[in-house]
Formats: sequence, C-alpha cells, structure tokens
Amino acid sequence: DSCDVAIIGGGPAGAALAVALRRRAPSLSVTLVERTTYDAPRLGETLPPDVRLPLSRLGVWESFLSDGHLASRGTSSCWGRAEPGFHDTMMSPWGSAWHLDRARFDERLSLEAFRQGARVLRAATLVDSESLGRSGYRLRLAHGAADPSTLRARFVVDATGGKATFASARGA
Repeated sequence: DSCDVAIIGGGPAGAALAVALRRRAPSLSVTLVERTTYDAPRLGETLPPDVRLPLSRLGVWESFLSDGHLASRGTSSCWGRAEPGFHDTMMSPWGSAWHLDRARFDERLSLEAFRQGARVLRAATLVDSESLGRSGYRLRLAHGAADPSTLRARFVVDATGGKATFASARGA
C-alpha cells in the first residue's frame, strides 16, 4: 500500500490539507490517517467571520453553512486575567463568527477530502515509522483489534498538533 503524501492527523489542518492537495494537484495520491471515527465529542471553538474565505477556497463553505454551526455576533472570554475581554463582529464585512460543533466540522472536512479523491483511514493510529531514504517512509498503522498495516509514503505531513506524533518520533 503506498501514496505520494500521507497526512497523519485528520483534524482541521490535516483534512484541509488533504482537500487542498487533491484540488490543486489531483495527480498526487493522498492518504489521510485519523485515529478517531469523529464520533467522540471534541472541544468546540469559535471561528472568526473571515473563515468563509479559506472554506470557500476549499469548496466547503456551503456545506459548512448547512451543518448547523451557531452564528455568533460576539464573544467574551478571560485569557490570563480576571477581567473578561470582549470581541464583537457586528461591523465585520464577512458576517458573524461561528461556534463550531468540532466533531461535525472535522468530519465534514474529511468527507470533502474523500470526495476529492483522498483515501481516508479512520480509527488508524501511527505505531512507528521507518525512513526509506529518498523513497520516503514506511508507516506502520494500528487499526484497533484488526491486524496492523503498512503504508509507504513519499512525503509525510504531521498534522497531529502539539503531540507531533510523527515529527517527534523522527527526532524533531
């Protein structure tokens, strides 16, 4: 099993990259590796109004709107101090900000990656990797109780956030 680009981590960064690669370089084979099945609750967050620009470029803005995320005309939060800070979007040329259902948002992006031709492996965890020199990497993936599999990739992108699963295992 092989691909041109393996993306480890199917959150927003990894899935959006899979979509962008398939849209801009359709000849590349892309495999997105996500450790979950997107069914567990994830911490929500609020996206700024101008998120419509990158989501439109990815071709997912209309589906984003239909997914039921809540529009937000402002937020109040405490970051490093007791007094709340306020941010409103009343004058934004892009409309409202958005309170995300993170599991739904992440899954939507992975579905778009699949629709664009990326292979999406859910419930797959990177166990270890081996450099193949100029040929790329051999990745060993666990799939729950199923037998592990091997994936060869010319390039690997670590989109696992602060965990940096692949990068830290490679010494970064």
